[in-house]
Amino acid sequence: MGINKVMYGSKTVIDLSGSTVAPDKMLKGIIGYNAAGEEVIGTHQCQAGIGTGAYVWAIYDTKEEWNYTTKSLTSTSFPDGYDSTTYVGWTITNDGYFELNKGTTSGDTYYLPEDSVGRKAKKILRKGRYSVINPYTVMTIKDMPDTVKGDNLLGYVSSDTEDAYPLKGVQDNKYYIRISGSDADVTAGKMLSGIVGYTNNGKVTGSIQSQAAQTITPGASDKTIASGKYLSGTQTIKGDANLLAENIKNGVSIFGVAGSFAGGSSGGSKTAQGTVTGAGADPVTIDTGLDNVSTFVLFCHKSASTSGVISAAYADGTTTVVGVSYSQYFKTVGYSSGTIAVEGGTVSYTPKDNTAITKLMQGAEYTWIAIE
Repeated sequence: MGINKVMYGSKTVIDLSGSTVAPDKMLKGIIGYNAAGEEVIGTHQCQAGIGTGAYVWAIYDTKEEWNYTTKSLTSTSFPDGYDSTTYVGWTITNDGYFELNKGTTSGDTYYLPEDSVGRKAKKILRKGRYSVINPYTVMTIKDMPDTVKGDNLLGYVSSDTEDAYPLKGVQDNKYYIRISGSDADVTAGKMLSGIVGYTNNGKVTGSIQSQAAQTITPGASDKTIASGKYLSGTQTIKGDANLLAENIKNGVSIFGVAGSFAGGSSGGSKTAQGTVTGAGADPVTIDTGLDNVSTFVLFCHKSASTSGVISAAYADGTTTVVGVSYSQYFKTVGYSSGTIAVEGGTVSYTPKDNTAITKLMQGAEYTWIAIE
């Protein structure tokens, strides 16, 4: 049997006779005492979306959590007032101190003030492993801990007004998080797959699918990313340094780049070709139609029945000629050369005097190709 009244002489110290505490009137786990002085443990636990109120909160216990501030130093030199002993990590103690850890690391390093005791301090120095301009930062524990959400769910409460309890915060030494209200409009298509939310109509599970990181290589047809997906990784569209106007045929556009190449397949240089008839010992002149010529070749398609040039080539000032010396009984290949002269887009071939093997065979058709 409990005690509901305590007297000290004629003075009443405790009087519970008027208590209306009952298990169903207190949140689950909360302890109180009834009019008989007996301990009562709360049993009330309403569910989200159920109850008389339009708004529902989840109630948690609270805990104290120490936080810290940071300040970057402008100097690149090790600052005064800190011991040079290196530490590789830190934790925050329950009474609000940094406690540094020894060991090895390839990351940031930490240092204690010279007047610190043991490995604990309210203020420490951090040196960033990859920070070059401002490598040093001072980290300072706040004067007071913050009251934050605890790990234990105490129950739920509802109200007709949205500001009866904090949207997310502390009241009466409990931590409240509003989980539902008259304005709740969560739908499956607004949340990632597997995420759970609640509205006045109950539980909602998200359905939005995620798209992981990928690399997309352009091709002849369109490639798409389906709508309604959450991009959980980097989406890379491949580029190509060869996507240049001079590499694309004139009149053709690829991915918005209009081509300017008007020649053949010589890597962006203009080309021209045609035929010319051999004139024996006389020179032959060819107007290629180009602005200038860096390379020129000509050759005869038919087997020679007379002495003369089979093929000739010119590249940046050097001439090479292959000819044949023909007689009644045999042919002899020779490399004697006439002269190829280039002036702008005009090419002239002049045989060597009194050398039949250097002549363009009279009446024979030669094909020529010129490259700017």
